Amino acid sequence: MQVFNVLLIGAGRMGLRHLRGVAKEADEISIVYHHRNIDKEVRQVLDECEYKGSLNVVSSIEMAAGLGNKFDAAILSATAEKRVKRFEKVIALDIDHILLEKPIEQSRENVLKIQTLANQANSDIRCNNVFREQPIFEDFCNTNSITQMTVNAGAIGLGCGGIHWIDLALYLSGEKSGQFVCGKLDQLLISSGRGEQFKDFGGYGLFEFGNGSTLYLQVGAESSSSVVCVITQGHQQLVIDPLGSMSIHRRKEGVNHPNYLYGQDYVTRQVSNFFNIDASVQTRLWLQHVKGGRSSKLPTLKEAVSGHELLFDLLETNGAKIFPIT
Repeated sequence: MQVFNVLLIGAGRMGLRHLRGVAKEADEISIVYHHRNIDKEVRQVLDECEYKGSLNVVSSIEMAAGLGNKFDAAILSATAEKRVKRFEKVIALDIDHILLEKPIEQSRENVLKIQTLANQANSDIRCNNVFREQPIFEDFCNTNSITQMTVNAGAIGLGCGGIHWIDLALYLSGEKSGQFVCGKLDQLLISSGRGEQFKDFGGYGLFEFGNGSTLYLQVGAESSSSVVCVITQGHQQLVIDPLGSMSIHRRKEGVNHPNYLYGQDYVTRQVSNFFNIDASVQTRLWLQHVKGGRSSKLPTLKEAVSGHELLFDLLETNGAKIFPIT
């Protein structure tokens, strides 16, 4: 019987979320974590998931390599700081499937270094921009229609939360890249729950894509409000409110009113909460892709890098090149 072996790098907040999904799919788990003793947290997660497989906890990627196991998949869930160095070590292990957390790294230069390293490998490398896996977007993809997308949020952070919406806009446009039109950062930095050494940014940015689609992203550093996203495409509109629900507004079939009679003969349908698929389930979906049971919609590294380039176009308007995002 073949053993399905997963390497998990990082077991902080995001790492433990991934672990819940890994425990449902893996026969053997190797965790790399060196900041503190995590046995209690890990064991609690594994007990809750009724995990019956093998577990290795080591303090370095080199020690994981020394276990002598062939890893089927690796997840880099530790913070973006110095991820390029960890990625280089993981690439050397010749693992077929690799998942990177977002943001990929803390600078454009290091993101591109990761892309260069990946080009030298034969691995299927994905970035954990999970919005693409939401079934609600299927009706908005591949329509050859211009998409207008606006996102208004509080202090979710451009690097931590904003990159999700940039990637989604890129995905819905059907384009391989986009253009940063204009934007500005807030003066106030956003604190991070992952440590005092991390900060994030608020501000606004306008982005355009080759087919004419647009994204306006507003992240308010001085606001604790949630996110509201409105996506308009032709005669359909999706309103995403994580504190409430999602609403789809569509014009009835056969209606041929002039556009200035806006909103007439529309039908509204309420759908489930946007975040009804949690992070651990997303991890399971990716691992099922690794096993060949489904095809993942997560962006390839190359696709994710295009979104990150747009993010750094906005972040670099303050003159900096390195950013303490997580």
